[in-house]
Amino acid sequence: MDKLDDQISVTGGTLGYRRVFAGGSVGLGEGNFLGAVEVQHYDGPWVNPDDLHKINAVLRCSTGADRDGFASTAMHYHGTWNATTDQPERAIDEGRISPYGSLDPRDGGEAPRTSLTLEYFKPIAEGELRANAYLFGNRLTLRNDFTHFLVDPVNGDQEAQHERRTAVGGTVGYEHAAPIVGLQNDVLVGLTTRADSNDVSRYPTKDRAVIPAINDPLHFSEADSVRLTSVAASAQTATHWTDWFRTVIKYRYDTQYGSDVGTNARTASGHLLAPKGSLIFRPAEATEIYLGAGRGFHSDDLRGVTAAQNAAPAGAPLIAR
Repeated sequence: MDKLDDQISVTGGTLGYRRVFAGGSVGLGEGNFLGAVEVQHYDGPWVNPDDLHKINAVLRCSTGADRDGFASTAMHYHGTWNATTDQPERAIDEGRISPYGSLDPRDGGEAPRTSLTLEYFKPIAEGELRANAYLFGNRLTLRNDFTHFLVDPVNGDQEAQHERRTAVGGTVGYEHAAPIVGLQNDVLVGLTTRADSNDVSRYPTKDRAVIPAINDPLHFSEADSVRLTSVAASAQTATHWTDWFRTVIKYRYDTQYGSDVGTNARTASGHLLAPKGSLIFRPAEATEIYLGAGRGFHSDDLRGVTAAQNAAPAGAPLIAR
C-alpha cells in the first residue's frame, strides 16, 4: 500500500481494551510517503490481568509504478503481556484459584521486532526486473509454567524460552516473453538467499528470574547459537496454449548450510531439486481449474538435525523432502 487516507481513531471497550490508531500519506515529489502507528492495551477477563501493551508502526516511501519504481518500508512492533494458561481442574475445585485465576501470575512474554525492506522494479530489454532485500531483528521471550509444582515443589516449574534472531536476505527475478511457435510464453528466472543468526535458549525461572544451574531440578537448560544460510535458484516457463488453457513448469534448486555452537553443537547441510508443474483451465471468465504436481520441502530445526546426527540411525535431514 502506497497511499492511506488521513485518519485517527480512538476505541475503548470492556476488560481494559483501549486502542489508538493514526495514519496517513502525503505526496513526496513523484512518490508518496506513508506513516501509521497503533497503540493498544488489553487486560482480558483474568484475575491476573493480561496487561497487554502493544505498539505497531510503519513508515513507507515509494516512487514510480508497480512495474517501474522503488519502495522502502520500515516496520516496528513491540508487545509485552502476562499470560494465563491452562490450570489444573482440582485447583479450581479446591478453591485455590477461580476459573479465571492462575497458579503462577508471573507467566508472560515480550516480543519486539524491527524490519527494513527495499523493493525495486524496472523494465529492462522488454522484460521486467524485480528485486527486494530485507533486514530484520526479532526477539521473543516466553515464560510459561505448564506443570506448576509437579517437578519443583519449591520454585515451581516456570521456564523461559528466548530467541534473538537477525536475518538478512533478498530475491532478484527477471521475466521476459519467449514466444514458442507463435504461442505466448513467459520465462521467469530468479535467485533468492537468506542468512539467519539466531541465539536460542531455555532455562528454568522463578518470578521471571533464571534459577542457577546448581539449583535446577528440571535439568533442561540449553543454549544454542545457530547460523543458517540458504540459497535457491529457480526457472519457470508459463505457456498459453489457448485463451482457456495454459501450463506452468518450474524447477527450483535449494541448498542450505548451518552450524550450531552450544548444547546441540554440530554442522549440517542439505540440498534438493524441486520440479513443479501445473495445468490451468479457464472454462469461464471468472473460473479457473488447477491440476498441479511437484516436489516441495520444509527445513527442519537445525538443533534437532544436529542432535539427531548422533542417533542410530541418523535422524532428520536439514531439508526434508
